[in-house]
Amino acid sequence: ITANVWAHCVAVFESNTSRTVYVNGVSSAVNTTSVSVSGITNTFIGKYSDASNYLNGLLSNLGIWNVALSVGEIISLSKGFSPLNVRPQSLVDYWPLLGANSPEIGVKGKSLTVNGPTRSGDNPRIYV
Repeated sequence: ITANVWAHCVAVFESNTSRTVYVNGVSSAVNTTSVSVSGITNTFIGKYSDASNYLNGLLSNLGIWNVALSVGEIISLSKGFSPLNVRPQSLVDYWPLLGANSPEIGVKGKSLTVNGPTRSGDNPRIYV
């Protein structure tokens, strides 16, 4: 990822032993360590588990699905196609993160608590 240049990132958690990260539509990291997760009560975006470990950058156009997306779907998203058009029946919610509201309200009604600046300037172009 290059500083001051928008990048498209996707994390796919397909199973307890299959997790893949894609950057700009290309697989860049795979983890097959067996991990069992239970009792999830919070989701953090741009933050690690402790309060001092935040992303040093900007976020925009965040989508969460309840299925593992295919490589073709990830490539479509990396080219700027809206998350609303990629398996919409499995889209948990989508937040453009335009900085107009705090909390940010997703298109399906779920809200995200915002910590820090809420407007980043130019967002990457999204094709609906």
